[in-house]
Parts: sequence; C-alpha cells; structure tokens
Amino acid sequence: MGGVFALLLLVGSVVAWIVSGVNASKKGGPAGLKFFFINLGACIALIGLLYVFIVVPALDCSGFLCGLGAFLIFLLIGGLAFLIWPLILLAVIPAKFKGFDKNSRKEDSDLIDNL
Repeated sequence: MGGVFALLLLVGSVVAWIVSGVNASKKGGPAGLKFFFINLGACIALIGLLYVFIVVPALDCSGFLCGLGAFLIFLLIGGLAFLIWPLILLAVIPAKFKGFDKNSRKEDSDLIDNL
C-alpha cells in the first residue's frame, strides 16, 4: 500500500510541475517559461544538495541498515520539495505575470474600422 501511495505522490508532483509549466507559458510567455525552468533547475539543485549533505556522509558506514535513516530522511525532504515547489509556483506565477497578454496586439481590421 505504501508503494501505491508513493507512486501517486510521484505522479501528482510530475502533473503539478507540468501544470505549473503550462500556466507559466500562458501567463508569462517566454519570460514565464524562463522563470519556470529556473525554478525547476533550482528544485533539482536543492535535491542534489540534500543528497550531498544527508546521504553522502552516511555512505561510509558498514553496519546493517546504518544509512537507512539518512536515506529515508532524504527521500522525505526531497519528495516534499519536489511536490510543494510547483504548488507554490501555481500561486506565484499569476501574480508575477499579470500584464502579459499574447492577444494584446490589435488586428488590422480593428485599425481600419477605427479610421
């Protein structure tokens, strides 16, 4: 049952990242996509730093299951970061990119009608 729950969390976080990227593309255009990919890279870098600071020091132990606690803590914190980060982005992106509208240019027919 725990494996199914973990799989659902993983799929949910991937879907949250995809929805956040689409939202950034719609709301911010190219600047929104740049903002999204910077945040995605920062999240991956954070997970890498967590691995370096939590798991790597525990790799030297030679006892039975001595590094398991560190690895589980890494999975918990890294998983939470990977899940919560796009949810925060979903709230931040509309506030950051209010003014972008790809349909803001006037059509030629509108210009002719106004003359």
